[in-house]
Amino acid sequence: MMVVGVDAHKKQCTTCLFDDVKGTAVESGAFPTTRQAVTEFMERFPQGTTVVIESSTTGKTVSKILSSKFQVHMVAPPERKATIKTNKRDAERIIKEDLLGYLRRCYIPSPYVEGLRFMVTKQMEIGQKISRVKDQVHALIERNMLQSEFSDLSDIFSVKGLERLSSLTLPREEAVALAMYLEELKLYTKQHRQMESEIANAAISDEDCQLLMSIPGVASFTSVTLKARIGDASRFPSKKHLCSYAGIVPKANNTGENISMHNHVKHGDATLKYALTCAVRGAVAAGKNSAVKRFYLKQIRKGKSPQEAEVAAARKLACITWKVLTSKQKYVEEDRYLTARKIKRISFIAKRHLTYASKPEDVPSLIKSLTENSDVLERYSEHMHRRGKGSRSSTSLLQDVTRRKGP
Repeated sequence: MMVVGVDAHKKQCTTCLFDDVKGTAVESGAFPTTRQAVTEFMERFPQGTTVVIESSTTGKTVSKILSSKFQVHMVAPPERKATIKTNKRDAERIIKEDLLGYLRRCYIPSPYVEGLRFMVTKQMEIGQKISRVKDQVHALIERNMLQSEFSDLSDIFSVKGLERLSSLTLPREEAVALAMYLEELKLYTKQHRQMESEIANAAISDEDCQLLMSIPGVASFTSVTLKARIGDASRFPSKKHLCSYAGIVPKANNTGENISMHNHVKHGDATLKYALTCAVRGAVAAGKNSAVKRFYLKQIRKGKSPQEAEVAAARKLACITWKVLTSKQKYVEEDRYLTARKIKRISFIAKRHLTYASKPEDVPSLIKSLTENSDVLERYSEHMHRRGKGSRSSTSLLQDVTRRKGP
């Protein structure tokens, strides 16, 4: 049997054809990472050929295309790097280690699940942008020492708070900045409404999301997020595996008298964990006295902090989620009236007509408007927002722009 190993990178993929019977590499090659090159690569091998590809951003993209014809094994990178490392050696190594069972195989989501993941990620990105602009407005108010104007309000972005923002007396440059921030918030709220409708449509049409919404605290966003991040629930042999995947199980690394200082839970899928904790807050706020709510209040009575109790209850909710998805049955403690209210609200959001919604046919006109301002786009690097390790500061990038463009 022939097995093909693919070491995928951003610009080029290196391949290795391996003879499983003889245990030797037969042929090696490479092709550019383009759709046309991947299609030509697929034509060289028969239907059902096993392809082993290492998990990465590029590897995940290539594996989605290859999975339509081949049996794809996407494997996790090895924990230890080889002494001599080349792309050709890597392509051969992942085949050998996968055949021996040394590497963990990764889940390859279907195109439908990938679409759900994209929608959820986009919605969360919009929320982060809104939060960033709100912080900038707070900073503007503090710079001008106007906090006292909002001392009686819990949120300056409530209806009353926004009305007071419009009546502030500010220096011209600060007033211009405030107008820009508000214009930015207006754009993001429109995008949020549009993605909210898209997610509501997905929740209404998906059977698993309908089942998940029978759990008190789980609405359209959390149900779609749980479905997107879990995918096929049967890939988890037990509910404990799902809890571990979500990163909501206890962790310990103590030895002798030494008690290590570390996070109290394992690392896991951060988005899934966020959805579970959001659902816990919803369950606690709901009128229905569910198992998750009772467990949360029990942890609070034990003296746990709200955050610790929330994570503990999230583990309880993950077990319920696994049971609902694998058994294809509604939650036993379902509040039918509450579920009906959820469905009614989600149906309204899904059918909501948005005149300002962005559409694919708007792309040419948007490109045309951006073309007129291309000089502004060229002035700033794509990496200016990255301040992490290994990235260049925005100051040095601006200096490069100045040297390149002139004053």
